[in-house]
This record gives sequence, C-alpha cells and structure tokens, in this order.
Amino acid sequence: MLLNCERLFLISCLMLILISCSGNEDQNIDGDLDSVENEAEIIDGDLEADSEEPPVIDGDKDLEEDAEALEEEVETEMQFVNCSAEVDLESVQTRQYSMAPFVINPRQDGVTIQWEATDNAPSYLLIGDKDGEYTTCYCVETPIRIPIDTDEIDEVHDAWLYRAEIHGLKSHTQYRYTLAGAETPIPDDYVVLIGNEPEYEAFGEASFVTAPALDDSFSMIILGDTQGLPNMHLSVVQRLVKHPVDVLLHTGDIVHNGTIQQYRGYLMLQSLFIRNVPHFHIAGNHEQSGPVIPFDTIFPIPQLASEVEVEGTMVKAGPRTGIMDYGSVRIFVLDSEETITYGTKQLIWLDQVLEDTVKNHPEFKYLIGAWHRPTYSGADSRYLSSKEALHEVATRWQMDAVFNGHNHCYERFLQDDITYIVTGGAGAILTPIDSGSLLEDDNRLAGETSLHFVKAQIKTDSATFSAIRVSDGEELDSFSLTPKDRSNLR
Repeated sequence: MLLNCERLFLISCLMLILISCSGNEDQNIDGDLDSVENEAEIIDGDLEADSEEPPVIDGDKDLEEDAEALEEEVETEMQFVNCSAEVDLESVQTRQYSMAPFVINPRQDGVTIQWEATDNAPSYLLIGDKDGEYTTCYCVETPIRIPIDTDEIDEVHDAWLYRAEIHGLKSHTQYRYTLAGAETPIPDDYVVLIGNEPEYEAFGEASFVTAPALDDSFSMIILGDTQGLPNMHLSVVQRLVKHPVDVLLHTGDIVHNGTIQQYRGYLMLQSLFIRNVPHFHIAGNHEQSGPVIPFDTIFPIPQLASEVEVEGTMVKAGPRTGIMDYGSVRIFVLDSEETITYGTKQLIWLDQVLEDTVKNHPEFKYLIGAWHRPTYSGADSRYLSSKEALHEVATRWQMDAVFNGHNHCYERFLQDDITYIVTGGAGAILTPIDSGSLLEDDNRLAGETSLHFVKAQIKTDSATFSAIRVSDGEELDSFSLTPKDRSNLR
C-alpha cells in the first residue's frame, strides 16, 4: 500500500517538473514572439524613416537647379580671342573712334569688321547671338597704321585701323556686335538728315548676317560711283535703308581721290547700311588718284585663288583681283585700271579661275564678273580697248553677267547670252547715256540717266534683278537669269 503511495508521489513530482519546464519554454516562445514583434516595429520604423526621404530628394533637386545655373553661367562665359593678357571689360575706358565699325567680306563662317581711331590703344569688339548675350571678345591690340595726307595742312598724321577677322560662326545667321567703351563722332545733324532715332548718336549695337550656304536664297544690292556729291549719295542711302538685303557689292569709285578723310565721309554717310549689311568693294579709277592710297587697307579684296599655275609658272594677278563667294554666286573681280588684254596677267588669271570653277566647282550656279570700267556702254567709248578680250573669255566659260560702274548712269546689254550692266549712279554727277557712241553690234536693252541701284533676289534655280530709281523708288528696269548648263565644258 505504501509502495503505491510512493509511486504516486514520485509521479506527481515528475509531473510538476514537466509542467515547470513547459512553462519556461512557453515563456521563451513568448519572448521570441516579443522579439519578433520588436524587430517588426524596428522595420516599421525604418520604413517610416524611408518614407521621410523627400527632403533628401528636394536636396537633389536643388543640386540639379544649381547645376543648371552653373551650366548657363558656363554657356554665357565670355571667350577672349587674340588677347595677350586677361581683360576686364568693365574697366575698359570710354573712348571716341573716328570711323564707326563697318562689316566687309562676308563668309559662311564669319566676316571682317573694321573701325578707326586716332590712337593705337587696344580695342575690344564683342560678338553675340541675335537675341542672346555677348559671348566672344575679339582683342585688337596692334592696329594698322595709316599715314594721312591732309588737305588743310602740309603734315602727315597717323590713323589707326582696327581689323577683327571673325570666324567660327554659322552660315546665314544674324549676329550682333558692339565696341567695348565706344562713343561716336557722328554729329546730331547727321542723325536728323538720315531720319534715324536719337539713340543712333552713339555706336550702340549693330548686326550682320553671315554668308548663306550654297542652297540658300539671299538678296543683294549692286551699285557704284558714290564719289563727289555727299548730298546725292545721302539720298541714295535714304532709299537703300528701305530695301534691307543680305549683302552689297560696290563696283568702284567709292570716293573722289582716295584719301582717308574721304573714306571717313563715305563710311559716315553709308553708316546706317554698312554697319548692318556686309559689303564687297572693288577699286575704281578715283581710288588711285590721291597722294595716299588706303583702299587696299580699308577694303581688302579677298585673295581666294590669287595665284594660278600656267604651264608650270605661278601667275599672280594683283591685290585688287580676286574671287568673292556668296551663296551660289561666285564673283570674279578685276582691276580695270591695269591693262586687260590678250597675254596680260589678269586675263590669264581670269581664264584659269573660270576654267577651274566650271570644271571643279559646279556648285556655283551663277558666275558674275565685276570690274569698274564698263565692257559695254553708250555713255563713254574711251575705255573699250579690253572689250574684245574680256568678252571672249566670258563667252568661253559661259559667264552669266558682268557688273561695271564708271559711267554715271544705268545701262543693260545682252551680248551672246551674257548680261552686261553699267550701274554707276549712286552719288556722282550723272552722265547722259548717249554721251559716247554705241557700236553697231552693241545690243543695249535698257538705259537711263538717274540715281539708282540694282537689287537682286538670288535662288538656286532663278535670279531676278531690279534697277531701282532713287527719286521715286520705282523700278526702271528688270531682268532675270537662270543657271546655265555648263556640263559640255567639263
């Protein structure tokens, strides 16, 4: 009986021990669950912390905005060209210039801009996009010295011509420019005469358009003989500003006797046009009549293909002979003050460069000649000794047209499918169109004695020309050209 009780007691103890162990395990399990819950709370906290990251994102946005601002700042940072030392444009002293900036010899990638001062201190030209900030500064630290012979006193003075060759631009694109610290010598009465607003009393800003690509359309003015009578030239300029174009070709006799003072006067009168419209100039007889000849310095002719090889010998035509390319037009420039006949350097040069253009550069649709003295004219027959030789070369390579000046009138001839134009009525004393004598075979289609200029609209498939009378703005003559098929000459 006792044994049974002891057995019961032992069994009861064992059960209590087992119950106690199982309770500890439950506590451990509960603890483990609590730990998991705590870890879950930590994870939830991390998720909540992650959900509070927008301030970091906003910080990134701020960084992006700062980067954009920095990029803009970098994009508009001024670039300096041809500067030997660092330039602080804000500290550039104000100075006056005796010749306002003017634009010549346009190219697809740039232009040449020139101006003049009476001292040789460094000068700074700023270039920028049409509607943007100025981005490039061209430093001209060594201007070109021009000796001046004045009419008033027997003494030679110095003038300093500044020249900036602008490169790296886009074709057929408008840019603006100005001089740092510039004031103008243009008098108030000149501003009134031109009819411009008062702000033009200072240089301020001007603009230009680079030369077009080969397949772009463009407009052009051709005129000549602006010498002699400033009031007559001024009336031409007043009419010109009503005909905005891309480029202007001057056929010579810019001034009366080639002095720097007269070139200043021309540029003053032409200022509203030549500051914003690039010009090509060729030399006339009056450019060479003064004691000092600054034409070649002020209006250098592009020397593209200035030398040609003939039978193993290089032939250089001269500094006033050259090629001017503009869009689909190639202009061949001669110096008519030099003898041009069979065997002379200029005629040999013209024949060679025409042949090269026809055979190797068919992209030029229009081949135009430009020299001062006329090949055909009824107003003066004293300068026709070179007519036969020039016309023979022109017909051989099927030139399209030739523009001349010298005679102060307008004439149009058509000889063997080549159009010859005399346009010398832009400011000089006018010449009656029949003051000379027409030869029997000279086929003159139009002529008038009046102030005028020729305006051209050039496309790759057609070109139209209108002679505009200055007095009333009406068209006095018109003609058109289409590209010639020269494939049989290649």
